[in-house]
Amino acid sequence: MTSHITAMTGLSGVGKSTLLRKLLARVNFQHVQASALIKMGRQLVGDIVSSVDQLRDADLDANQRVLIHAFWRTVDPAFNLIILDGHSVIERDDGLTLISPDVFGAIGIKSMIFLADDPVAIEYRRASDAKRSRLVKSVENLQSTQNAALSHAGEICHTLGVPLHVFSPAQYDAIGGLLLSYRFEGSH
Repeated sequence: MTSHITAMTGLSGVGKSTLLRKLLARVNFQHVQASALIKMGRQLVGDIVSSVDQLRDADLDANQRVLIHAFWRTVDPAFNLIILDGHSVIERDDGLTLISPDVFGAIGIKSMIFLADDPVAIEYRRASDAKRSRLVKSVENLQSTQNAALSHAGEICHTLGVPLHVFSPAQYDAIGGLLLSYRFEGSH
Protein backbone atom coordinates (compact mmCIF):
# COMPACT_ATOMS: atom_id res chain seq x y z
CA MET A 1 0.00 0.00 0.00
CA THR A 2 1.23 3.47 -0.85
CA SER A 3 -0.01 6.41 1.20
CA HIS A 4 -1.20 9.56 -0.50
CA ILE A 5 0.70 12.48 1.02
CA THR A 6 -0.85 15.88 0.58
CA ALA A 7 0.30 19.23 1.93
CA MET A 8 -2.21 21.70 3.29
CA THR A 9 -0.67 25.15 3.12
CA GLY A 10 -1.85 28.69 3.74
CA LEU A 11 -1.05 31.62 5.98
CA SER A 12 -0.70 31.26 9.70
CA GLY A 13 -4.17 31.99 11.08
CA VAL A 14 -6.11 30.87 8.01
CA GLY A 15 -7.52 27.89 9.94
CA LYS A 16 -5.59 24.88 8.58
CA SER A 17 -5.19 23.04 11.87
CA THR A 18 -8.75 23.79 13.02
CA LEU A 19 -10.17 22.56 9.72
CA LEU A 20 -8.03 19.41 9.76
CA ARG A 21 -9.14 18.58 13.31
CA LYS A 22 -12.78 18.86 12.15
CA LEU A 23 -12.13 16.76 9.06
CA LEU A 24 -10.70 13.94 11.18
CA ALA A 25 -14.29 13.19 12.25
CA ARG A 26 -15.15 12.53 8.60
CA VAL A 27 -11.96 11.22 6.98
CA ASN A 28 -9.33 8.90 8.45
CA PHE A 29 -5.85 10.41 7.93
CA GLN A 30 -2.64 11.13 9.79
CA HIS A 31 -2.35 14.85 10.56
CA VAL A 32 1.31 15.90 10.70
CA GLN A 33 2.08 19.50 11.69
CA ALA A 34 5.30 20.83 10.18
CA SER A 35 5.94 23.30 13.00
CA ALA A 36 5.52 20.63 15.70
CA LEU A 37 7.91 18.29 13.86
CA ILE A 38 10.53 21.02 13.49
CA LYS A 39 10.20 22.07 17.14
CA MET A 40 10.50 18.44 18.30
CA GLY A 41 13.47 17.76 16.02
CA ARG A 42 15.34 20.88 17.11
CA GLN A 43 14.77 20.05 20.78
CA LEU A 44 16.16 16.54 20.23
CA VAL A 45 19.50 18.07 19.22
CA GLY A 46 19.53 20.44 22.19
CA ASP A 47 18.12 23.61 20.60
CA ILE A 48 15.89 25.46 23.02
CA VAL A 49 12.64 26.25 21.24
CA SER A 50 9.89 27.24 23.64
CA SER A 51 7.25 27.97 20.98
CA VAL A 52 6.57 27.22 17.35
CA ASP A 53 6.53 30.96 16.70
CA GLN A 54 10.26 31.12 17.50
CA LEU A 55 10.95 28.84 14.53
CA ARG A 56 10.45 31.62 11.97
CA ASP A 57 13.53 33.39 13.40
CA ALA A 58 15.72 30.26 13.39
CA ASP A 59 17.89 28.93 10.56
CA LEU A 60 15.18 28.08 8.01
CA ASP A 61 17.38 25.74 5.96
CA ALA A 62 18.14 23.75 9.11
CA ASN A 63 14.43 23.76 9.97
CA GLN A 64 13.56 22.26 6.59
CA ARG A 65 16.20 19.52 6.94
CA VAL A 66 14.81 18.72 10.40
CA LEU A 67 11.28 18.69 8.97
CA ILE A 68 12.11 16.17 6.26
CA HIS A 69 13.90 13.85 8.68
CA ALA A 70 11.22 14.13 11.38
CA PHE A 71 8.41 13.66 8.84
CA TRP A 72 9.76 10.30 7.71
CA ARG A 73 10.33 9.20 11.33
CA THR A 74 6.75 10.17 12.22
CA VAL A 75 4.78 8.89 9.24
CA ASP A 76 2.64 5.85 9.94
CA PRO A 77 2.42 3.73 6.75
CA ALA A 78 -0.80 2.19 8.07
CA PHE A 79 -2.59 5.39 7.00
CA ASN A 80 -3.77 5.63 3.37
CA LEU A 81 -3.74 9.42 3.65
CA ILE A 82 -1.17 11.64 5.35
CA ILE A 83 -1.63 15.40 5.50
CA LEU A 84 1.29 17.71 6.17
CA ASP A 85 -0.03 20.92 7.75
CA GLY A 86 2.50 23.59 6.76
CA HIS A 87 3.42 26.63 4.69
CA SER A 88 4.67 27.49 1.22
CA VAL A 89 6.28 30.66 2.60
CA ILE A 90 7.53 31.66 6.02
CA GLU A 91 6.58 35.14 7.23
CA ARG A 92 9.44 36.92 8.96
CA ASP A 93 9.94 40.44 10.22
CA ASP A 94 12.21 41.13 7.24
CA GLY A 95 9.89 39.66 4.59
CA LEU A 96 8.91 36.29 3.16
CA THR A 97 11.09 33.23 2.78
CA LEU A 98 9.98 30.81 0.07
CA ILE A 99 10.04 27.11 0.94
CA SER A 100 11.90 25.20 -1.76
CA PRO A 101 9.93 22.73 -3.89
CA ASP A 102 12.74 20.29 -2.97
CA VAL A 103 11.38 20.13 0.59
CA PHE A 104 7.94 19.08 -0.61
CA GLY A 105 9.54 16.71 -3.11
CA ALA A 106 11.60 15.05 -0.37
CA ILE A 107 8.42 14.59 1.64
CA GLY A 108 6.80 13.02 -1.41
CA ILE A 109 3.64 15.07 -1.71
CA LYS A 110 1.23 13.96 -4.41
CA SER A 111 -0.99 17.04 -4.12
CA MET A 112 -1.34 20.34 -2.31
CA ILE A 113 -4.35 22.12 -0.88
CA PHE A 114 -3.94 25.85 -0.37
CA LEU A 115 -6.37 27.29 2.18
CA ALA A 116 -7.19 30.93 1.47
CA ASP A 117 -9.55 33.26 3.31
CA ASP A 118 -10.60 36.86 3.60
CA PRO A 119 -7.63 38.71 5.14
CA VAL A 120 -10.00 40.39 7.63
CA ALA A 121 -10.87 36.93 8.99
CA ILE A 122 -7.18 35.96 9.12
CA GLU A 123 -6.33 39.19 10.96
CA TYR A 124 -9.13 38.49 13.45
CA ARG A 125 -8.00 34.90 14.06
CA ARG A 126 -4.40 36.01 14.59
CA ALA A 127 -5.43 38.72 17.06
CA SER A 128 -7.78 36.34 18.93
CA ASP A 129 -5.29 33.49 19.37
CA ALA A 130 -3.65 34.12 22.74
CA LYS A 131 -1.64 30.86 22.45
CA ARG A 132 0.42 32.13 19.53
CA SER A 133 2.62 35.15 18.85
CA ARG A 134 2.07 35.72 15.15
CA LEU A 135 3.33 38.70 13.21
CA VAL A 136 0.92 41.63 13.27
CA LYS A 137 0.06 42.74 9.75
CA SER A 138 -2.47 45.03 8.15
CA VAL A 139 -5.31 43.57 6.11
CA GLU A 140 -3.63 44.86 2.94
CA ASN A 141 -0.34 43.24 3.90
CA LEU A 142 -2.09 39.96 4.71
CA GLN A 143 -3.75 40.00 1.28
CA SER A 144 -0.41 40.61 -0.41
CA THR A 145 1.24 37.88 1.68
CA GLN A 146 -1.57 35.43 0.90
CA ASN A 147 -1.26 36.19 -2.82
CA ALA A 148 2.50 35.56 -2.68
CA ALA A 149 2.02 32.32 -0.72
CA LEU A 150 -0.58 31.08 -3.23
CA SER A 151 1.62 32.01 -6.17
CA HIS A 152 4.56 30.15 -4.65
CA ALA A 153 2.34 27.13 -3.87
CA GLY A 154 1.50 27.09 -7.58
CA GLU A 155 5.21 27.18 -8.47
CA ILE A 156 5.92 24.29 -6.07
CA CYS A 157 3.15 22.19 -7.57
CA HIS A 158 4.20 23.03 -11.14
CA THR A 159 7.81 22.07 -10.36
CA LEU A 160 6.74 18.77 -8.78
CA GLY A 161 4.01 18.01 -11.33
CA VAL A 162 1.31 17.66 -8.66
CA PRO A 163 -2.16 19.24 -8.53
CA LEU A 164 -2.91 22.36 -6.50
CA HIS A 165 -6.41 22.82 -5.09
CA VAL A 166 -7.46 26.16 -3.61
CA PHE A 167 -10.26 26.27 -1.05
CA SER A 168 -11.57 28.54 1.67
CA PRO A 169 -12.12 27.16 5.19
CA ALA A 170 -15.88 27.39 4.53
CA GLN A 171 -15.61 24.72 1.82
CA TYR A 172 -15.51 21.92 4.38
CA ASP A 173 -17.60 19.47 2.33
CA ALA A 174 -15.58 19.95 -0.86
CA ILE A 175 -12.28 19.52 1.01
CA GLY A 176 -13.63 16.45 2.79
CA GLY A 177 -14.71 14.94 -0.54
CA LEU A 178 -11.29 15.55 -2.06
CA LEU A 179 -9.55 13.99 0.95
CA LEU A 180 -11.85 10.95 0.79
CA SER A 181 -10.91 10.46 -2.86
CA TYR A 182 -7.21 10.65 -1.92
CA ARG A 183 -7.71 8.23 0.94
CA PHE A 184 -9.25 5.64 -1.35
CA GLU A 185 -6.62 6.33 -4.01
CA GLY A 186 -3.93 5.52 -1.43
CA SER A 187 -5.52 2.16 -0.63
CA HIS A 188 -4.93 0.76 -4.12
